[in-house]
Amino acid sequence: MAQKTKRPIRVGVLGLGRAGWDIHVSGIRNDSRYVIVAVTDGLPERLEQASSELGCETFRNPSSLLASARTDLIINAMPSQFHASLTRDAFKAGAHVVVEKPIARNVREAQGMVRAARAAGRKLFPHHNYRFQTMVKHLRETIASGIIGDVFEIKINIAQFGRRNDWQTLKKNNGGLLNNHGTHYIDWVMQLMGAPIKDVFSDMKLVSDSGNAEDHVRLLLRARNGCVADFHLSTATAPKTSMPLCLILGTCGTLECAGGESTIRYFDPKRVKELPIDTRPPEGRRYGNDDRLPWKEKTVPVSSRDKTSFYDNVYSVLRERGKQVVTPESVIDVLRVIDRARVPVKNWRPAYGRKS
Repeated sequence: MAQKTKRPIRVGVLGLGRAGWDIHVSGIRNDSRYVIVAVTDGLPERLEQASSELGCETFRNPSSLLASARTDLIINAMPSQFHASLTRDAFKAGAHVVVEKPIARNVREAQGMVRAARAAGRKLFPHHNYRFQTMVKHLRETIASGIIGDVFEIKINIAQFGRRNDWQTLKKNNGGLLNNHGTHYIDWVMQLMGAPIKDVFSDMKLVSDSGNAEDHVRLLLRARNGCVADFHLSTATAPKTSMPLCLILGTCGTLECAGGESTIRYFDPKRVKELPIDTRPPEGRRYGNDDRLPWKEKTVPVSSRDKTSFYDNVYSVLRERGKQVVTPESVIDVLRVIDRARVPVKNWRPAYGRKS
């Protein structure tokens, strides 16, 4: 007997900008498990495009959509400063909510969203889709295999050059590189560290962008288990600057990931003899000893057995009683790190950016 097809999830989309249209609408428009029934945006041409291509209702503002459209799920892809208020409104309208990152401006605001979700009996899905990237799954699976031992340090280099002058370069819009890309990378590295974050050190600068929010971030995190994560996140680094994307140090080896493949250098600790202390004066006054470890090296493609996506998980939770992967509580932990790292941007500008 054929399995009965579950009813599709009726979706309303708030905001048809880069995230709303290019990520969310693009990600589900051809997925039979979802049907986009309503959208809202302030630009008439975007509404006309959505109506023509999706055959959905269109609204000029979010409140009209929430009051009139019958939806199961609202995708909140509005600018960051509207995430919390519109998410609470969507819960009051009876919908579950996917909300773009950062989900809120601070921990307190995010906690209020969680309380609103519980009061309404609805689900809050923070859009931390990087957890579903093949590379992140690959790193988690490699660490879990034990091949490089216990991880004690992670180095991340996400560096490029590009001068921005849009709304995300302004503090009043919750902009800046830490909130934008930093949210994703902090989130997935915290999944690799194996323990809650204990200490945070940050240094942020505005180098090339317009506006007043940072475009260069150095971040050092230390977890309660002693593991350290060292971030270099920048859009003010000259093109073609060579830096490894990800380097993970373990007690039995290292993993270096360049994006498409990983090189793993490791040894089997069971084949290593104990190295006793020798306090005698060294023969010939030389340093070192004759210890040799059975090092091995292999290069493997970045791949994962897990092929699920963010919206696979949303559907599983709402229609199949699946387990939510990106929980609001875990994302609030990310916001706690960002709150602690969020120091005022110094009045530091390069010579070419100063006005006489």
